[in-house]
Amino acid sequence: MVVKDNLDKPRAITLDPAGGYMYWTDWGATPKIERAFMSGRRRETLIDTGITWPNGLTLDMVRRRLYWVDAAYNRIETSLLDGTARRVVMKASSDIHPFGLAVQGSHLYWSDWSDNSLYRTSVENGVTTLVTYLNNRPFGIAVYNSSRQTGISTNNKMLSTLK
Repeated sequence: MVVKDNLDKPRAITLDPAGGYMYWTDWGATPKIERAFMSGRRRETLIDTGITWPNGLTLDMVRRRLYWVDAAYNRIETSLLDGTARRVVMKASSDIHPFGLAVQGSHLYWSDWSDNSLYRTSVENGVTTLVTYLNNRPFGIAVYNSSRQTGISTNNKMLSTLK
């Protein structure tokens, strides 16, 4: 285990192989989003205010932004990869329970536990549309895109040995 101390209820993780970072959410007693090099070194808290249940987490490699869903606040938020320039992308007017999150192009795809569905939200203007209802409670969501699979950072000693 690369990071094991001071974790309460870790939930989501996303990796930036080119930058050599891993990012994760923790919705325990002190909810937060953190990052560290993939070796576990240089751990830092990025977001620890105005956050309660950070469930899904994804990295937009093109825009160099981090996105997350918070089920307590019924919203999707974003920041730069260092936690600065934080803003709300979408705030729902009704009770939702966003869980999984993935980015593809200019859209975020997220699963919702409140109505067993999959939604799509524009990263530009927050416009949200229903994609489909599902038969079961949706958990994580993933989008495969070959452009997200490029590069290995020198900060990533573990993966650089696999070249």
